[in-house]
Amino acid sequence: FYIVNDVYRNRNYGQAVLENKSGIRIIKMMSGEAHSLKKWVYYMENPHLITPEMARGFLSQMKAISAFPQESFDKYARAVKSCNKNKMDTINPNNTMIDVKKQKIGIIDLSDETVINANTREDMIFPLLDIFLHKVFYSHLTPEEQAELFNYSKTIIDKCQLAADKVDLPSNERSFKTNVVKKVQAVSRNPEYRIRRFKELYDGTMSLYRDEIYGANVWPQL
Repeated sequence: FYIVNDVYRNRNYGQAVLENKSGIRIIKMMSGEAHSLKKWVYYMENPHLITPEMARGFLSQMKAISAFPQESFDKYARAVKSCNKNKMDTINPNNTMIDVKKQKIGIIDLSDETVINANTREDMIFPLLDIFLHKVFYSHLTPEEQAELFNYSKTIIDKCQLAADKVDLPSNERSFKTNVVKKVQAVSRNPEYRIRRFKELYDGTMSLYRDEIYGANVWPQL
């Protein structure tokens, strides 16, 4: 094994630290569990297989995260800001690690591509919401549970926004969408269909939270 160059030596993003000639890597250990559903990509491709029990499991996750103290979100924002040379893979919420006992939010699977100011508020907020499957979960819940999910999500958004303000993390919805399109085009056999599906799911969730994330579009009185 030989030492891998680590540009984030003092931080843990689950990055490789050692590698051998066969390409086998030893990575930093990250505590916690992957957010949202296990095998997320499979359910993203088959959202009709999501059940009310799965939706309630997501609701429970959101309840736990919303109860994390502001300090947890502040540390999360600093981690997002600190890896700003490499794009986070925030399409899949499984790349966000949640340690409920330590009340910690972790990041894994950074892109090898170097990009200046790569990550934004969307990269903080959208994985926690599971922006693409959120509305599917929501549709499986009772009205009372839907209200709970909205309130937990709103709390998470508010804490993320406050933390992002502290580290001057910008918002860039266009950049997030562009990254989704590039990612889908690179890995999908049918990118047009997949992009259309991503857009439908994204718009469904944003119909609930756009004002919470970007502010109400209030017209001035004439």
